[in-house]
Amino acid sequence: TETGTDHQPTIECLTGEPAEALLTCAERHNALLVAVGTHPDTGHWPRHRLGHTIAALLHHANRPVMICPSPAAPPPTSYRRLLVGFDDSPTSHAALSFARRLSDQINGSVHAVAVVDFEPLTESATSAQHQIQAAEQLALEQLDAAVTHIFGHSQITTSTRYGRPHTKLIEETDHADRSSWATSAAARSAKPSSAPPSGAACSTPANP
Repeated sequence: TETGTDHQPTIECLTGEPAEALLTCAERHNALLVAVGTHPDTGHWPRHRLGHTIAALLHHANRPVMICPSPAAPPPTSYRRLLVGFDDSPTSHAALSFARRLSDQINGSVHAVAVVDFEPLTESATSAQHQIQAAEQLALEQLDAAVTHIFGHSQITTSTRYGRPHTKLIEETDHADRSSWATSAAARSAKPSSAPPSGAACSTPANP
């Protein structure tokens, strides 16, 4: 939390179940988000090694949760470049709204990406390609509609990718040199990648 105008942090020692105590503290201080680091032994992201506290935070939080990668990861020069994963769910709309508010506060830039993940219903390569293109076009139209509604005329870039969401979002993070990325609660059930993103990952509930 911030105190006064010099942004000096306050320090508090909590007792009890970690996730519950952190969320109670966040509620008491009206925190914008909850930031936690990965465990030294869980610097990578397979679900079984993600850690009980982080998993509980992602499941129960009513505000965004930022997960910072292992200290071994190269630190970003700033956290002003934001990547948002979008799937047209209510929680992904909330992630876009959160990114809009955060970018306004830090004078940051936002890139939103929709990842198309489905198996074409055909064995024909040509027909499958047409189905993928149609799905990507629909995803882009949904993303553009949400961006127009949430961002208006503010500067934001968008793109679509095809493949597994967790893999493509991390690839997009590295490709776009984004120092942090936001995804929605709906994406929490996706299987995490074995490689962590180079920046912090922020998960948002439906109503942050």
